[in-house]
Amino acid sequence: MGVQGLTGFVEERGVFFTELRVRDTKLVIDGSSLYHRLCFAPDADFRRGGDYGAFAAAVRDFFGALRACGVAPFVVLDGGRGAEDRKLPTLRGRAAEQLRAAHGLSRGAGGCLVPLLTREAFVQALGRLGVPFVQCFAEADREIAGLANRWGCPVLSLDSDFFVFDLAGGYCPLSHFQWQSVRGAAGPQGCYVPARCFSADRFCGHFGRLSKALLPLFAVMNGNDYIGLEALEAFFSKVRLPRGCAAGRGGKHLRLQGLLKWLAQFAEPGEAVDNVLKYLKKHQREEIRELLCTSMEDYAPSEVNLEDFFENGSYECEAARKADVPQWVFDALAKGARVMPSDAFAGDSGSENEFARTYPKSFTTPYCCNLLLDTLFRTKS
Repeated sequence: MGVQGLTGFVEERGVFFTELRVRDTKLVIDGSSLYHRLCFAPDADFRRGGDYGAFAAAVRDFFGALRACGVAPFVVLDGGRGAEDRKLPTLRGRAAEQLRAAHGLSRGAGGCLVPLLTREAFVQALGRLGVPFVQCFAEADREIAGLANRWGCPVLSLDSDFFVFDLAGGYCPLSHFQWQSVRGAAGPQGCYVPARCFSADRFCGHFGRLSKALLPLFAVMNGNDYIGLEALEAFFSKVRLPRGCAAGRGGKHLRLQGLLKWLAQFAEPGEAVDNVLKYLKKHQREEIRELLCTSMEDYAPSEVNLEDFFENGSYECEAARKADVPQWVFDALAKGARVMPSDAFAGDSGSENEFARTYPKSFTTPYCCNLLLDTLFRTKS
């Protein structure tokens, strides 16, 4: 998903992190974040379709560093979009950005664009290295949080949603995970990966008495991949946020900070939601209440037990059962197969909402197939 502006806000301050030596532990890894991170190496060339050999070597080196430190990695990958397709507007925006990046790369400009087969190359590399992984039925965030809490180990990702989840073992952003700088330690403990772990307690303490239980409501009100700010603009235009952080004054981070301070006056989410609704028109209130409460559920760790998959090779998923997905299809999906024509798996096939993956190409020169077809039909005539 992703909470708008939260990564920049947290990184600018830096006081919300604790130093961590990662060794001799399980580690639940957000696979999508990891392969994007390894793909976007500083010297990567995106204009010629990607260097999969160099990418596979980076994957090998990454997991080699973990192995040297006694870290047991478990990779969890995103699946399809789900039958509700709630993320469709966000995906449209990202598709447009990718088209612009592809056009720029084709004209010699800089930029980053994930090569077409990066995910497939990543899954193949995991298989060769013997790294355990699972592909979820839909987005993996809740399943990642649930598995990490079951084991009490950290989450490794680059997704700002994990600042919001209540994680027993903490959240280590990939940007602060120094796997290329493995260090040795005196004594029997051996080497470790230097990392920084986000502290939800420090974050909440920065805003007074803010309860961690209110962070999901903050994420929803601030805006994420599933809900925009438009539905709550009436609230932001009327409420008096602390230090004059009202809508349009001083930028996104000031409003974000003001919202957190405003929420700190409430003991629990229900009380805060009731106060939000006071600023809205009566005919909107129940609809917005349902929207807020439903969206907050996205930040509750999933009850799906991925541990069953890593122990037995299969697991139960209520969403797949409701979608009437055959068991053999679901098992293949869990093992990383792409059995659908695209990344989506919706109840009605979702064919009208498919997005072709983008690669660097000229948007002005004609396609070679046009010339071939023209030549073919001229020859026939």
